[in-house]
Amino acid sequence: APLYLKSVRKLQEKRFVFVKILAIIIPENGAKVSKIKCFQFAQQTLNIGPMADGTIPVHEVERLKEMGAWLQICGEAIYETSPFEGENEIPVTVKDQILYLFWESTDFEKIPLILGQEWQIRNVEILGVQKDCCFSYEKEQLQISVENMEKAIRMSERFGMNVIKIMT
Repeated sequence: APLYLKSVRKLQEKRFVFVKILAIIIPENGAKVSKIKCFQFAQQTLNIGPMADGTIPVHEVERLKEMGAWLQICGEAIYETSPFEGENEIPVTVKDQILYLFWESTDFEKIPLILGQEWQIRNVEILGVQKDCCFSYEKEQLQISVENMEKAIRMSERFGMNVIKIMT
């Protein structure tokens, strides 16, 4: 593959890993996440930093812009959240009775989600894709009807996942 394509693939892998790490590691142990911590984490994880003359290389600027774009759309799923205390296979954060699922697929038919009986789902949204989704929740499976599937696919291709917001 041409060098450009290798660089794009590497950037996509790093971007996906970064987003996944944000979803899994940063909120661990109930730690609250600030924007400054996210930036510091991005700098270390993505190996971004200024050159000797103080400038930041263009490819690193693009990487930061892409992270910023994701955080602008899905940042509420990271900032001021805690890990959800459940036995779920997928990363889930929680803030004020709102759950955020980091779903790596565009198949919204059978999303495994283990909730206790105290959690009653009132509304479901896919951040950056659709508000007020039609949904059902039975036998620890969440099913979401997505009207704009093309947008969900684009989000998944661009960022490696969709974030599902569940209001309880």
